[in-house]
Amino acid sequence: ELPVDVNVAGATIIIDWVLDENDISFSIIGPDGEKLVSVEKAANNLAGKPYHGRIKTKAKGKHILRFDNSYSWF
Repeated sequence: ELPVDVNVAGATIIIDWVLDENDISFSIIGPDGEKLVSVEKAANNLAGKPYHGRIKTKAKGKHILRFDNSYSWF
């Protein structure tokens, strides 16, 4: 998890990342716990390709960028 402090409602969070292989879920959680962005099992469409996104925040406060591969196993 990566916390991002947003000082002003309406600020834009810009996201750029690349998934080398396998799969992962990505989401942005707002300060009220609402899931604002959700990319489930990204490798199905994004392995080896960049992911670009942006979201205009609704509220100020701590937003969480969550990368989750807890469903993966070896």
